[in-house]
Amino acid sequence: MKTKTILLLLATCLLLVFASRCKEKEETLTLCKELLKRGAANPELLIGEWRFESFSHTKDGVNFIEKGKIAKGKIVITDSDTIWLTHTNEYRYIYEISSSNKIKIRLNGSTFINPPDEEIYITEVFDKVMCYSIYNNVLYLHFSESGEQNILVLNKF
Repeated sequence: MKTKTILLLLATCLLLVFASRCKEKEETLTLCKELLKRGAANPELLIGEWRFESFSHTKDGVNFIEKGKIAKGKIVITDSDTIWLTHTNEYRYIYEISSSNKIKIRLNGSTFINPPDEEIYITEVFDKVMCYSIYNNVLYLHFSESGEQNILVLNKF
């Protein structure tokens, strides 16, 4: 009897975890589509220098609530699928764009010497970026995050 109860509880817990992850993925897909409706996802528009602006939150891809300014830093996106991130240290990322506005960013090298907390958080966010949109020379990078922030906002130089 105890074994059946334990197995039933375990199965229920696994089902709840799976359901919450599916809901999170569905919300992300919806948000990526909404961002795309607002702006463009043209890879040619990505190329150039972008200054870090803020971390923000959006539920609908249209209305943004700023959750924290970013003190310094920039990225340079090249046409050879490379992103150079400069803050206190320098990071080299490789990016890959798939259908519509999906983007995957992978770290390819860095100096990483005593980075400040802000820089550490930015690099963690880069590992979680899922899609992008560009609107009026503002780059919105949507990243998976549970909580108050899910958009990294950058302005074109």
